[in-house]
Formats: sequence, structure tokens, C-alpha cells
Amino acid sequence: STQSRSSAASDVYKRQVAATNDPESGEDAQINIEFSNILLTAGWVNRLYEDFIQGGVLGNKVNEVERSTAYYRLKYDHQFTDEMKVDFFVESARVKQYELVLLLPAEAASTNPFGWTDGSVLDYIGGNRYRGDDLRYGFDGSWFVNADHQAQFGAVHQNESSERITFQGNWNAELMRTSDGAIRIPSTQGIETGFWVPGAKLDLLMPYDRNIFGIYAQDQWRINEQLTLTTGIRFDDYEDIGSNLSLRMGLVYQIDDSQLLKLLYGEAFRAPSILDTNAEFSSTTVGNPNLKAELVSTVD
Repeated sequence: STQSRSSAASDVYKRQVAATNDPESGEDAQINIEFSNILLTAGWVNRLYEDFIQGGVLGNKVNEVERSTAYYRLKYDHQFTDEMKVDFFVESARVKQYELVLLLPAEAASTNPFGWTDGSVLDYIGGNRYRGDDLRYGFDGSWFVNADHQAQFGAVHQNESSERITFQGNWNAELMRTSDGAIRIPSTQGIETGFWVPGAKLDLLMPYDRNIFGIYAQDQWRINEQLTLTTGIRFDDYEDIGSNLSLRMGLVYQIDDSQLLKLLYGEAFRAPSILDTNAEFSSTTVGNPNLKAELVSTVD
């Protein structure tokens, strides 16, 4: 059997985030279209960060990071029985980022061995461009066994991908390339893409793609008026990191209306991000392909 709503509904809103002393500004926009058991959501989020301190250098009127995300989600609710309901979903997101920061102030760039090789007295500016995609699909379900016993379950498949993240700056990229990184002079064309060092072109991240799978189940059982037992299990598999099984358990004893006694055990799993393992070089990050997942066990 299925549940349906009597009419279609839609909701559109936009929120403007004013600039602050931090300073940060941005815009949010989202539309929701609902019909019967189907909900479609589409949205866009944009943030602009300016004049922050990077690497100890205050880059007023230079430093900026603009990050935008476009996302979509399609969800279908299906009531299999009076006791069991499952939500199926597909969602995707595309993230774009544009970054420029002041690497060396003009005075330092003219004499620093990593600055301008022709002694130009000009700010040395650099950053990167980034685009990544994320696709997820799966389901989340609930099974009401009875008034004292409920279960939740679900599974998800996720694909994370990133294009090549290249460096950009106010240098002459072609001359830097042909000189194998030995000549760094200011660009006459504005911001150019590509950065070379002796022997190689340097990028923040090479194109990358990975698949992730997860499945979980949780059971909550009120044994009697005072005692409730919750158990859960989750399996995660990252094609580049490996797999992990996480467990959780909670036992709650209701002493009276105002007092509870709890015994909790939980395990957590966090896989390293694509940048954690594959970043080639940046001012703050160098990837380590040998990184393993973080595992945590807690008892309360």
C-alpha cells in the first residue's frame, strides 16, 4: 500500500547573508516540489570569504575564497505495510571553489628566493581552482514491530570525484613552464593557470574518483517499563581505504520520572578525505597515501 497527499505543494525561498566583520557574505536558494510520495529538492549555496589572514600574511583586498555548491535530491516514500516504511533517495552535489591569497607582499617578493626572479616589486599572489562531484543513492527504512519494539535499517552507495586541482597566480605561466620553473616574472594577462618547479608541473590534486558503500541496522526494544535496550551495527567499505564494521549498544534503566541510569558502548569510523591521501602540495597540506581510517571506541 502507499500513502499519497491530496495536492502538490511547492516552496521556494532565497536568503541573503549580509557581509560581516569577519568578513563573509553569501546567498542561499532552494526550491522544494512535492507531489504524492515524491519530493524533489534543488538548491544552491554560495559563500565568499575575503581579507582573511593566510600563512601569517594579512592580504586585505587580495585574499578571497569563493565556494559554491549546487545540489539536488529526489526522495520517494513507500509504505509497504502499516508497520514498515522505506524512503528511497538519490542526491548529487557539485562543489566549485576559486581561491587567491597573498603569498608574498611586494617588498618581500622582490628579494625572496621564492618570489620574483626579476626583482619586481609586486605582490606575489597564488591560489587554486577546484571542482568536485558527489553522487549518493540508497534507502532508509523503519519497521515498527510493536509499541515496544522498533527497528531502523538502510544502505547507501556514494561516488566521490574530483577533477585536477591546478594552481593559479599572477605569474607568467608560459615562461615558467618553458624555463622549468626557473623564471618567475609577473603576468601581463592577470591571473594565469599552472605552476612549475624544476622537473615537474605542480598541482594540488590529480583527478580522482572513489566509491563508498555503507549499510546499517538498529534495533530498539523496551524490555519492560523501566529497561530499554538499543543495539546497532554498521558496515562501511571504501575502495581506496578498506572496510570496517562498527557496533553500538545502549542499555537505559528508568529509575523514576527524573532519573536514568545508562550504559553505552559505541564505535566510530572516519575515513581520510581525498585531499588527506592524495594532495600533492599546498601551503597547508601534503597528502599521505598510506593514511588509514580513524577508529574510536567509547564506553559511558
